[in-house]
Amino acid sequence: MMEAGEFEQLLPLLGREDVMIVARAWFHLTRVKTLLDGHGVPWGSLSDKHASRWDCPDKLAFTLVMRDLANGAMISEQDWRRVTESLPVKVDGVELFVRGTKARWKKLECGREPVRGLDGVAEWGAAPGFVQMVVDGRWKKDMPLLLSEAIDRFGVEVVRNPRVRIGTCHSVKGLEAENVFCLSKSTPAAAAEEETCLKYVTITRASVNYRLVVDPFDLARNVPLFWAAPRGAQAG
Repeated sequence: MMEAGEFEQLLPLLGREDVMIVARAWFHLTRVKTLLDGHGVPWGSLSDKHASRWDCPDKLAFTLVMRDLANGAMISEQDWRRVTESLPVKVDGVELFVRGTKARWKKLECGREPVRGLDGVAEWGAAPGFVQMVVDGRWKKDMPLLLSEAIDRFGVEVVRNPRVRIGTCHSVKGLEAENVFCLSKSTPAAAAEEETCLKYVTITRASVNYRLVVDPFDLARNVPLFWAAPRGAQAG
């Protein structure tokens, strides 16, 4: 077993590990999601009804293009069209594109071969304000900032396919992870047979390590818990 405080201290370190975080109900995962986002740790949702903010392929593609430009790499015409689609004509009163650029590139057939760097995008309709924004890094804000920092820490593949996955006991059926953490927060109990089945499903998702995460305050208040623990495990 693991205390909730210890588990929360561990969250920033989980980005590169094969991890599944499971709860009895989705709303029990709210704090976990908030903490993972606050620590910049990419995570994927195992629920069809609840998306992860990290599941944003268009924003990731935009971030990668802007990083390439900032790092002196070449980009393709398709990359440039993505930039024109992702950014407004002006930011804080500064013009980023020559008038008509966004509309023109929306209609063009675009090649995939990298052909221009930051010093050449003016020929594609970039205004001086765009070039300066890339140089200054001012494009890094909101989700692109979170994505760029996560790429620096974990690499592109982890950001694209997060190693940390979260879901409910129902959504993890048939899945596996090396490390599984189950939150002991509970909901009004279902039928005993269903509860037993869900506990079995949860415990058997782990191929290496399994931890039941327990809040000492819940134990002290003697509130009902989803005690998905191997036989013989004791509270306290």
